[in-house]
This record gives sequence, C-alpha cells and structure tokens, in this order.
Amino acid sequence: MTYRAQVFYGQTLRIEMAAGDVGARGCDLIYRVTDAKSGDLVGLAKTGIVFYDYERKMVVATPPSFAKLIEGN
Repeated sequence: MTYRAQVFYGQTLRIEMAAGDVGARGCDLIYRVTDAKSGDLVGLAKTGIVFYDYERKMVVATPPSFAKLIEGN
C-alpha cells in the first residue's frame, strides 16, 4: 500500500480494482483509492495472487475461466 494523502473518519472513499500481469500461474490485483467527493488520489495498493490446488497441494495454472473474465471476452 502506498499512501498518498491523509483521510479522516467519515470521509467517503472510492476503491477501484483491476487485475494486471495475468500469467501462467497467477496475477496481481491492483487497487486505486480516491476521495469520492474531490477525486483526489489517496492510495494505491497491489496484491499478488497465485492459483493453488489444496487437494493436490501444488500451484496450478491460471484457470481459463478466470483469464477470460479478466480479459473481458
């Protein structure tokens, strides 16, 4: 998380999320946080995810249905 501006209790924030760097076994989830009233940027964040099969106990390929959803096809 990278903080860009201070926010206060009661302030309404807008959080936008997108996927990026979709690869063979995972992707990044990217967040943009702005003040809902002014539109000022208050923070940026990124979460890296990896697809994992808990039954097989191993990292697996990005599901085609997920990649298709992210690509918007």
